[in-house]
Amino acid sequence: MIVRTRIVATAALGALALFGGLAESASACSCAAEPITARTFHESDGAIIGRLVDVDVQEPPAGEEIVPVGRPADFEYRVIRVFKGRRRITQRIVVRSNSDEAACGLPRQKGRRFGLFLDRRDGRWEGGLCGTTSPREMRRAAERTGFARTSGCGS
Repeated sequence: MIVRTRIVATAALGALALFGGLAESASACSCAAEPITARTFHESDGAIIGRLVDVDVQEPPAGEEIVPVGRPADFEYRVIRVFKGRRRITQRIVVRSNSDEAACGLPRQKGRRFGLFLDRRDGRWEGGLCGTTSPREMRRAAERTGFARTSGCGS
């Protein structure tokens, strides 16, 4: 019944940066538990249950500075069920996220199933830790909010 929503600690990180104390450990993801509502579905471009197949961490382009926490990564999922975004979601989907959960990146446990709320930007699916829930909670929320009528994509 809950989905995690990102809480941005901009002031705290800004203050640390001002005083030169921004360290790798200062970048941490914090998600507050909130119920999944119809609004959660409406505000996302896609909502699925998928099994993580692979994670491909992107190397920075030559000459580009390496960021201290995480790099972009492509998370490949085998789609089990689509609740929103059927026209654009096939049996396999690649979702761009941060490679590090501490920086709100998606979980990296291959073979595990996840409920995911996704955004579509520049022709690419994007997601993060705060838009992740259990498959059971995703199904229950979809039933409560009228999004359960969509079809599956496999098992």
